[in-house]
This record gives sequence, C-alpha cells and structure tokens, in this order.
Amino acid sequence: MLRMGGHNKQDKHLHFYIIIRIFLVTLIPAGAAYSSGGWDKAQISSTLIREWSYDLERERLNLWQLSLHPSIEIPVNERADFSALLRAKVTAIDDFRNEKPDQSEVEGGSRFWDLGSGGELELREFQYRIRHHNGFSTFGKQEIVWGVADGIKVLDVVNPQSFKTFILEDPDQSRIPLWMVNTELLFEQWGFQMLLIPDNTYHDFPQQGLPFAYSSPLLIPTVPAGASVIVENTNRPNGLDLGWRVSTFISGWDLTVNYLSHYDDTPVIRRFIDLTGTTPTITVIPEYARTQLVGSSISNAFGSVSFRLEMALQIDKFFLVENASDTDGVEITDEWAYVLGLDYSSQASQLIGVQLHQSILTETRPEWVRDTTETHITFNIQQRLWHDRLLLEGQLIYNLNREDGLFQSQGRLEVLDNLFIWIGLDLFFGDELGIFGQFDQQDRIVSGIEVGFN
Repeated sequence: MLRMGGHNKQDKHLHFYIIIRIFLVTLIPAGAAYSSGGWDKAQISSTLIREWSYDLERERLNLWQLSLHPSIEIPVNERADFSALLRAKVTAIDDFRNEKPDQSEVEGGSRFWDLGSGGELELREFQYRIRHHNGFSTFGKQEIVWGVADGIKVLDVVNPQSFKTFILEDPDQSRIPLWMVNTELLFEQWGFQMLLIPDNTYHDFPQQGLPFAYSSPLLIPTVPAGASVIVENTNRPNGLDLGWRVSTFISGWDLTVNYLSHYDDTPVIRRFIDLTGTTPTITVIPEYARTQLVGSSISNAFGSVSFRLEMALQIDKFFLVENASDTDGVEITDEWAYVLGLDYSSQASQLIGVQLHQSILTETRPEWVRDTTETHITFNIQQRLWHDRLLLEGQLIYNLNREDGLFQSQGRLEVLDNLFIWIGLDLFFGDELGIFGQFDQQDRIVSGIEVGFN
C-alpha cells in the first residue's frame, strides 16, 4: 500500500477528548465510592513472549523480538471495574519495521510510543465497565470482534489492523484497539450492542521497501515505465463511527444482525495522469471514503458437525480500473461477501474445518482490475495430543481466481501450566500479481516461548 504522510493539523482530535471526559466523569464518582480494601482484589498478571523469525529465501533471521504484556483488573465497586493492558516490545532484529514509524494512519491517542532502537510501548486496553440491571457499558480503549471466520474477515471490521506482516500475526495482536463507548443490553433471549467510535484510526500498512509492502496491481495502481510519480499526503478525516448488533438464540441457532457506518479502513487510491510534460506524471492521492456495512451471522451445531455462515453488504466500495482515460483510476460499487464454514470435531481431539468465501461486486466492467467474483477456499485442521498439551494445526487459504495462497502450520506445546513453546511455518505461493503471490519470496519459519506470571 502506498504510504501516506502528513497529519491532520487538528491531531489532538476533539472527539478523542470528548470520550476521555465521558470516561473521567463516570470514573470519578465510582472511584469516590471505592473502598481502599478493593485493591486487595486487584488481579495483576503478565505474559513474556520471545519470538524469532527466519527468512527461508535469504537464509537469515528477520525478527528477534521480546515483548511483555502486563495487565491489571481492579473491582471499583459492586457495579464497576477497571482493566488495562500494556504491550512493550524490544527488537534486536526487525526487518518489518521502519527505524522511525510514522503511524500516520493512527490517531494520536491510539499510537504506540516509539522508544527508539526497536523499542515500543503501547496501551492495548484501558477500560472502565459499568454494570446495570440488563447489561453493561464499557468506556475506553478496546477491541470488538464480530464474526469468527478463519483467516478471512467479513464481519470483523470494527477495529482496524496492522499489516506489518500481512495477515501472519495473531489477530488478537494485529488488531488496533480503538477508543469507544460499547453498550450491551440483554432482554431475555435477545441481546443488543451499540458502538460509538470517535477514534479515527485506520489500517496500518507497511511503507514501500519493507517485506510486506503491497505490490499487487489489485491493490496498487500500475505505473507506466518512465513515468514520474507524485504521492500526495492524506489527512485522516474526522467523523463518528456508529455500529450496532442484535443477537439471539432460537431453536439451537445463534443469529446476529450487524450494522456499521464508518470510514473504510483501506484508503481509496486515486491516480491522475498528466501528459502535458515531456514525461508522463502520475499523481496519486489516497483518501478515506465513507461506507456502510450491513451483515448477519448464523451458526449451529449438529452433534460433531457445526455450521456457520457470515454475510455482509459493503455499500459504496472503490476498486481500481485499468483505463488510462478514466479520470481517477477507480470506480464505485457495492460488494457482497460471505463465508460458509463447516467444522467437524472428532472424539480423538481433532478438528477439521473448511470454508468457502466469495466476494461479489454488484457492478463491473471489463477494464476493472479485479474479477467480478473472487473465491477463496480455506482448509483448517487441528490435532491435540498428550492430554491436550500438544496442539498441531495447519491452515491453507487458496484463491481460485489466480491460484495463489498461503499455507501456515504450527506446533504448540504446553510445557508447564504457564510455559509454552511453539514452532511454525508460513509459506506463500502463486503469481506475484495475486494478493498472496506478491509475497512469494517471504516464506519463513517462526518460533517462540511464552511465559505467564500471576
């Protein structure tokens, strides 16, 4: 993805301070009622993770990282509690990070602190939760997960994501938490969730020159040989994202209806061609566009087989076109997407899953870069051994349009109750024009150690 520079001059966004004020106004009265003895009930824990990554193409280490994840949970009173989670990183080797990350896609209050020399400190969670008679409200920095598709997102679009290593990182670590107000209400068998999100943070893409910077023409406009390119800076738009979800359980079926009005976390890459000079000049202007998501999920279990379906309509999405006469190189349409999954669980601690994912554009023309229908098949298998202390798993994501994909495998061993070790393999394949094939030279072996402290 073309990296955007520059920041909004109103970087200390008004909306961010509004939510902080709401948080403090709510916290102070509850804190006044909090007894000093409540600190005895505070739960403090931490996880220390050491990770390595070995580049199979270049035959060398490309990541050596140590990260600490301390967390605290404090009961404020009978109706409220507070929790926070930090993530501190120190990297001796990190080919996936610029020396000075600009974080231009991330709003000021959601950025990590760059400590220099590969050091980062990030506030991952900062939540104050109030319980009421039919639910709760959570104020602060948090993650919201909609949908449970393997490796592919359809409904899970509330939080943006860091693509530092494409989709190889665990989703719980690659999601970017947002400052928001999250209210969930329960009425017998019905649930209602409402989200107010003033945090204008978007996907964080690697800068050009880094291993997982995008190069596929499906994502980046093609530049003619000899043309000069000017990439304009883009400011993050200010706006309030609104979302809600209705959920219920009827006759064994889990059902949800989801809605989100937001700025698409992936910018529209507009390009303008100037042929008046001696050489063609292409000006690229990335900008964020407003969109709406309307979706639903359905799931049920029939003995050892479970069924799940996620579907969503994205209104007003932009896609690239290969037509020099087109004014800005993009066209707008709606996108239907769904994931249909079947999972089989055996009595031998084995799970086998298969998914069909399709993205369908409601309108296309021959000059559009992507196909009208994009189809992925996902296979997933898990096997637990040694009284569930050893987990072996493998996952294949395969694109039928361009026959490219990603294969991942991992073995994870629970040595002690608080000590885990793992080793894994990430393999890309396919033509460099594909979403996965563009990273065909980024195969790697990963390993790590995780220690928990309470």
